[in-house]
Amino acid sequence: ATVLAKDVASHLNEHADQHFILMANRMMEYQNVMKDMNARLKSLEEKNVVLESELKRAKVQLQSKSEAKTVANNVKKLTKRIGTLETTCRKEFKLVEHDRKNR
Repeated sequence: ATVLAKDVASHLNEHADQHFILMANRMMEYQNVMKDMNARLKSLEEKNVVLESELKRAKVQLQSKSEAKTVANNVKKLTKRIGTLETTCRKEFKLVEHDRKNR
């Protein structure tokens, strides 16, 4: 339906109730959408808290694993060095014992 400018006043008088009902319906729709969005936002915020907590826990575990690997590697290096020192000491003791026997 086309409304001419000269007919606007009479159109509003005749259909004001219908326009008000349409507007009220639209406002109720907006209210429902806002409630739904608010509920979704709250849910996402709660999930975010849980995810941040899990992320922190995982980060601590990864740091612990990394530190454990570093310690394990250091232990391996020390074990090799001790083995080398033991071998060197055995050789030196054999030389000393051989020198002592030959004197």
